[in-house]
Amino acid sequence: DTNAYPTARMMVMISMSYATGSRDPRLSVQFAQQAVSLAETTCVDKSDLVKALGELAIAQWLAGDLVSAFEPWDKAGEHLFACKSDTDDWKELCVRYGHVSGYFASLASTGYPPTIGRRSGQPYAAPQRGIFFAHTGIAEYYDRNNDLVIVGQLAMFADAVGHNQRAATWALRGIDEA
Repeated sequence: DTNAYPTARMMVMISMSYATGSRDPRLSVQFAQQAVSLAETTCVDKSDLVKALGELAIAQWLAGDLVSAFEPWDKAGEHLFACKSDTDDWKELCVRYGHVSGYFASLASTGYPPTIGRRSGQPYAAPQRGIFFAHTGIAEYYDRNNDLVIVGQLAMFADAVGHNQRAATWALRGIDEA
């Protein structure tokens, strides 16, 4: 049965993406794309789709293509806010998404990653494969006010990579939500 255990099959593709990433970044992207396809067609939990899209964006960036990383990142942002809930799982996902979003927005708009974490004052960690499937109890760092920061980061990222319509869409969404 091809629909049996869709999340498990998606995780196999994500695991293959991780496993091939350092040796063959392009193959890693292909496995991540397969995971996204599975998540889009079979997963009931939309947070799994956000995670798969996030992992695809990271795989594309690590393969040297930040511009191509925007599309799955943009979709992940749409799905993240569409499945918003008051659960620790969603809050943790949002914190992770916000961290990576800040990294991508800075890198795309300035050519440099952020150096210091705004909240912690510690060095800003670069995104790594697997970040979206790790469970480290960071939900406590969620602040709903940062949802607007993420929307702004998405607008910056979109603008920096030439997706003017998406930049305008995210900017207007930020204005509306503010």
